Amino acid sequence: MTTFVCTAPRFFSAECSLHRGNGLPGALTVGIATSPAAPAGARFAIEEFRWPVFLAVSAATYVAHTRAESEGEKTMMFRASGPAALSVVLVATLFGATGCGVAAGGDSGTDGTNVVRVGETDGMPAAFLRFGQEQGIFADHGIQLEIDASAGGAAAIPALVGGNLDVAGSNVVSGMLAGHQGLPVRIIAPGTFATDDPQRDFSAVLVSEDSGIEGPEDLAGASIAVNTLQNIGDISIVAALEEQGVDTSDIQFTEIGFPQMLPALHSGRVDAAWVIEPFLSIGAQQGLRPVLRPYTEAREGLQVGCFLATEEFLRENGEKAEAFRAAIADVAAFITEHPEEFRAALPELEEMAPALAESMVLPAYHDRVDPESLRFVADRMLTSGFTDEEIDVDSLIATPDATPGRGDE
Repeated sequence: MTTFVCTAPRFFSAECSLHRGNGLPGALTVGIATSPAAPAGARFAIEEFRWPVFLAVSAATYVAHTRAESEGEKTMMFRASGPAALSVVLVATLFGATGCGVAAGGDSGTDGTNVVRVGETDGMPAAFLRFGQEQGIFADHGIQLEIDASAGGAAAIPALVGGNLDVAGSNVVSGMLAGHQGLPVRIIAPGTFATDDPQRDFSAVLVSEDSGIEGPEDLAGASIAVNTLQNIGDISIVAALEEQGVDTSDIQFTEIGFPQMLPALHSGRVDAAWVIEPFLSIGAQQGLRPVLRPYTEAREGLQVGCFLATEEFLRENGEKAEAFRAAIADVAAFITEHPEEFRAALPELEEMAPALAESMVLPAYHDRVDPESLRFVADRMLTSGFTDEEIDVDSLIATPDATPGRGDE
């Protein structure tokens, strides 16, 4: 059980307890106390969704910040004024909770470029942006990035909605789930893709050298580590195994951070671990064996990542959003044409050993969102119980040039 204690001075207090099991939707229990100081007409509206749980507290204007008290408990402090003046979106994730700020559109840099504040996952996703920045590609489009590598994935969504970020990098599951559940976010550009070669996937399910698991069929009933439950790891693994006729009903997914997965596998804590680069190459150096390549075996060329922006940002900063989108396309094209230059930059960008940067499998990058790939993931989200209804993928894509099929064809 994870507990979040939420306090809204003067108006409301709520204690939210989240009960969840491995791979299962969380059950959210909320107790609310209304302060006598709450003005007439003030309201505290709660909507409950499947995991990740989005707790929406509705009203007019807000200022919010987050203070972490401990790993298991977060204290969310919200200040408001005027009738019905409390409004915040609190996203409870597997890693904790993050607060939101006031929506705004980025400032102009001192050199005249427009600043775009981007939250992206540290590692290869952030390296992609840093490389484009170093190559001057974003500057060529008149924008300057401020990259927050601590706020990628699902954790970036509340900061995006609150206006502390202009753009958020996310995997496609978290991004589509947020939009489907009513948050005002749209996909504006693609992130990473799987390759077309099943033997060249930047993700894999690894097992120890002496494991009795020899192939995909042996993963039935196994415990598999994933970095986040009910997300892109679960979906791709189940899809790839079911494609090969493997019974996935008894698989137990265990949440472990990527850096801790290899030790957990060596110690026998789990039977297998789903990792991405560079942990895939590191694991291979340690004698671990790949038995499944989920991304490419689920769907060749699978779109894994995306960039999100709010509807308000797109309305008020359309030119800046378009410049960012065009720059992402140019960075993708440059890396596709010059992968060795990207590899050569990785040791400095990510403090990575040159030999590792040389040997690891790079993601594929394309210049447009792939709607068919997103529909594939959305269908898997429905069949896996992540959502109760079909996701309208087209309504979540803001790019004007998204075309059916692979984005680069």
